[in-house]
Amino acid sequence: MTVTKLKLASLFLFILLSVSCGSDMSRLGVVVIHAQSLPVTKIVDWDDNPVTDEVTNYTVTLDKVIVGNPTVSQQSVTFTTPGLHTVSVTATNLWATSAAASITRNVVVPGNPSGIVVR
Repeated sequence: MTVTKLKLASLFLFILLSVSCGSDMSRLGVVVIHAQSLPVTKIVDWDDNPVTDEVTNYTVTLDKVIVGNPTVSQQSVTFTTPGLHTVSVTATNLWATSAAASITRNVVVPGNPSGIVVR
């Protein structure tokens, strides 16, 4: 096996093990949120802006709908439907509002069981 193929095989194994162990793979693509039922509420966290930015509040949106204006770097969001959803956060001070930082998540609800029998 060549070095390149060995590296690819190792990377594939790492990704497979990480996904099977539930690791957050957000740097590799869209992360899936598995929900047993909807709605499901999750907490969104982000890094505080520097004190010198004099942030008065943040604005958090879920699919372009405002869900909160916290003064701290945390907000709960409730997903009510399966599928892709985008959460965005902006920072506001007395003079302006920042560009949005966004993250996309895929909410998946398990399908109905099939093949049920009583023996």
